[in-house]
Amino acid sequence: SSKYVYRGQEEQQNQDDAIYFSRLYTPINGAIDWSWTCEAIERFIRAFGKPYEGAWCHYQDHVIHLLDVDVTKKNSNYHPFTSGRIINIKNNKRVCIVAGDGVIEVSKIRVDDNIIDACSHLSVGDSLYNKISDTSISRRFRPTTRLMNTDQK
Repeated sequence: SSKYVYRGQEEQQNQDDAIYFSRLYTPINGAIDWSWTCEAIERFIRAFGKPYEGAWCHYQDHVIHLLDVDVTKKNSNYHPFTSGRIINIKNNKRVCIVAGDGVIEVSKIRVDDNIIDACSHLSVGDSLYNKISDTSISRRFRPTTRLMNTDQK
């Protein structure tokens, strides 16, 4: 039986109710699935943000990390085939991308360790994506403590 501290008091943990989630490793577990809801993607990107590299996807021949996003349009009826498609750039600042149930806007990305404005690198009509193998490995991968302590930025 294990104990934990809750509101300053040591409590006994009921092992029948206990659950475990392994730590996540950004370079593998940070793969974005554009079929997710806007809210899930936005939370995912925040979870893998500072101090980590950022949630990532592919764009053309690069891996990019999304750093600053907002949900702007939920419950939109875009065809699932358009998930990850860049559909607009607002005010030369915010790149609009179709997600599972709407649109998210991105203003900052990391490319090759440089933080840049998303609109300077991404183009309307192109797609952000991850390979099926990226998201499959992301869901199954469980990092070791050694890996976490030596490789995470």
